[in-house]
Amino acid sequence: MLWWVNKAQDPPVLVEKKLSHAAAAEKITESAGTREIMGYTCKKLVMKAKQGGRQTVWYTIALPIRAGSPIGVYTDKGVVLGLESRLFTLTATSVEFVPVADQEVLPPADMKVVKE
Repeated sequence: MLWWVNKAQDPPVLVEKKLSHAAAAEKITESAGTREIMGYTCKKLVMKAKQGGRQTVWYTIALPIRAGSPIGVYTDKGVVLGLESRLFTLTATSVEFVPVADQEVLPPADMKVVKE
């Protein structure tokens, strides 16, 4: 799931969207290859886009969260630490663990939830 607060609405609403690779990728293949990024063992996913392009996603399950890349490429398997395509290559250079208070990341209890 992906959540964000839509502040353009009055009052603001919490938008909940189920993530699906099907919209962006025609075929996703898990490869046997691994790669070390920042000391984390990353597994390899190859995504073939409907438009014909190909991306290699490197993700780790060693971190206690699931998260995507800064450009919105994600997997529900772990944290994306690397991404390769014919146009660019992205590799994470650091991970910071910062304590965050619940009230900083939880929406108000009375906020309306809109599902997409």
